[in-house]
Amino acid sequence: MNNTDLNELIEQEAVENPFLICESSKKDYNSFGTNQIVDKLDFRQEIFRQLAFYSMTEDEKNVATILIYNITNEGYLDHDVINQLRESYSYSFCVSVINRLKQTEYGHYFSFNFQDKMKNILQKLGQYTRAHEQMLMRILKEGRICNYKNENYQRVKNDIKNALRFISPQSTSENLILPVDLIAQHDTDSMKVEVEDNISEVKIDNDLYNEMKIKIRTNIEKKYIEEKNKSVKLLLKAVCYRNSTLLRVAKEILYHQSGFFYTNSDLVPLSASTIASNLDIHESTVHRAVANKTIATPCGTFELKKLLAKRVNISDWNEKVSDFSVKQYIKQLIKQEPPHSPYSDENIVYFLSTRGIVISRRTVAKYRKSMNFPNSIHRLKNYKITEYK
Repeated sequence: MNNTDLNELIEQEAVENPFLICESSKKDYNSFGTNQIVDKLDFRQEIFRQLAFYSMTEDEKNVATILIYNITNEGYLDHDVINQLRESYSYSFCVSVINRLKQTEYGHYFSFNFQDKMKNILQKLGQYTRAHEQMLMRILKEGRICNYKNENYQRVKNDIKNALRFISPQSTSENLILPVDLIAQHDTDSMKVEVEDNISEVKIDNDLYNEMKIKIRTNIEKKYIEEKNKSVKLLLKAVCYRNSTLLRVAKEILYHQSGFFYTNSDLVPLSASTIASNLDIHESTVHRAVANKTIATPCGTFELKKLLAKRVNISDWNEKVSDFSVKQYIKQLIKQEPPHSPYSDENIVYFLSTRGIVISRRTVAKYRKSMNFPNSIHRLKNYKITEYK
């Protein structure tokens, strides 16, 4: 379980078990320095990492940096900053940098209003049409998703609800702590990892247990007391084992992926079986440990399982690259494609082969969909809609 689910389980058990003392151990993050928190969890580092795949001039980098660090706490671009930038750069130049930033995974933060933000997300999902625009306008007018007679209503409603999941009103707030399970920090030549201590502390109420043992009158009471006491002990043991295993797996993963965090290189291919073999545990234990877990690092917050990068064969030399690297190549190609002539999956297969990476069209399509890029036909349609507007 991740920390959130584990806390829910502990709180539910505390309601049903009189011998379980559950104390919330949520930190008072206001007592920490703001910079310390931002360094751990700030999404801005991930934007810079993604921009590294583009060729940008120094002026473009400077403007991009200013824009990235001046997003409002509500998740929008600051108009005042744009006005200040226009004293040194032309409006069209600023717009071109903003459009480049909108192409990143966090592009919806570089919008001036809710409608623009939703449009950016829906376009990335390949789901922005005139019907979506009309519903967004109705939402702004009515303050809710309104019912109206339209054959596409349910589909459009579901698309917008899905897009809303990408928006967190406080996601740029400097004192916001994302729901992470592990925190990793640089420590000389290695990464120091610890389980985030937002898990409720579990204790056994031995005084109550001893008191109730004295008052036992029937076998049913005795059985109830022993079962509840055993249940608490099992929960304590399970939480300790879970934290210990999670730490061991995370440390091993970060050891193998140290280049990614220290030298900004690609993730190396790494399988669960390799981790399991090194730690002398079962492979299924590794899969359970990384499932639904997040780790906050100086380079951003990641799903732990995504650091287990799959191997992709390279044809021209006896090496392998990770699927993470291949996805980045595909993302780079799509971002830099001619708008009027988007690359098909077959085109992408060819471009990858020139790098020595030979994969099938089906694999390219799978990777493209996993990054929420629509196919070339929908990308062309989206561009024409945007150009028309």
